Amino acid sequence: MTMTTAIEVRGLRKDFPVREKGILGPRTLKRAVDGLDLDIPRGRVTGLLGLNGAGKTTTIKILATLLRPSAGTVRIDGLDAVADARAVRRRINLIAGGERMVYTRMTGRENLWYFGQLYDVPKADLRRRTGELLDLVGLSGAADTMVERYSRGMTQRLAIARGLVNRPDYLLLDEPTLGLDAPIARDLRRVVADLAAHDGTGVLLTSHYLAEVEELCGHVYVISAGRHLAQGSPAELKAATGSHRTVRLTVTDPTERTRAAADAFGATRETLPDGGELITLRHPGDMAGPLTAAVFEAGGSIGGLEIAEASLEDAILTLAERGEAGLAGPGSGRPDATTIRPGAATAPPEAATAPPGAGTAPSEAAAAGVKGGTP
Repeated sequence: MTMTTAIEVRGLRKDFPVREKGILGPRTLKRAVDGLDLDIPRGRVTGLLGLNGAGKTTTIKILATLLRPSAGTVRIDGLDAVADARAVRRRINLIAGGERMVYTRMTGRENLWYFGQLYDVPKADLRRRTGELLDLVGLSGAADTMVERYSRGMTQRLAIARGLVNRPDYLLLDEPTLGLDAPIARDLRRVVADLAAHDGTGVLLTSHYLAEVEELCGHVYVISAGRHLAQGSPAELKAATGSHRTVRLTVTDPTERTRAAADAFGATRETLPDGGELITLRHPGDMAGPLTAAVFEAGGSIGGLEIAEASLEDAILTLAERGEAGLAGPGSGRPDATTIRPGAATAPPEAATAPPGAGTAPSEAAAAGVKGGTP
């Protein structure tokens, strides 16, 4: 088998058992990820986008060996993430916003020392690395304070430092800037970009801050209901979807005639506190002139006009709408009609995995603490 320096995901599927009618109801399987193919190479920030419930976090947890896939394969540098989970964990790390991934009954410094030992970071390097990371996330002054006394933002900053302690070959980021102050979020984006560009780290990023995705990601996958919809650079996705410009027109003296003119374009209308009306139109074409002319000819006075170019958010919404329509259509499997570069499926793995963080001592049981809790 040829060694590849990338995370390769083929035909990934994950089913969860659920009860339809309370605790006594029949158990059924809910499919969170459905035949997903991904490639996350070294030296690039790759985005994984979709609306809430698309399967992004489930996918990342499978790649982090926190969940076992129901089918499909995940290979990291040629290693199977199930059969070779211990070796895989040495190459990866995870930063998840909104989740407690550190121990509250340790200080910040003790947390980094502990997790560094789990990853077998040499002690001399770990001492230096701990100080560098605490300084990076702005916690040098609170390094010897118990984490239970940290604010939520401080705890998240420590989780970022923990995720970098082993200098991972692959960094999995699930909403990493959630709850962070703007300066720390900016610094994290800079660190992520440097890791990919200069250290050759492969990064997989999910984020609802799409400006963050556009800034960092050279390639983006879009999924819906765990299925592949499209992939490409942010610019390619916007071009492929014919993403909409947004026109916002303020009318100071709206009447039935101006409202009818706006409705004829399919625009939305919102009453403003001063009695005026905000007319909003999303359209792939340049409709600012025709819409403004129609409202003006209907007797409206124009108080303001704003035109926003197409955004990645527009492209994601468009793709999600197409994907949902495809999934609901007769005999629909994958919504391949909206896929820019469709993929294929492969066979399922057999062995189970354990949570990440394992080096040697304190072993798998201690490494399970990565999910949270106290020692």
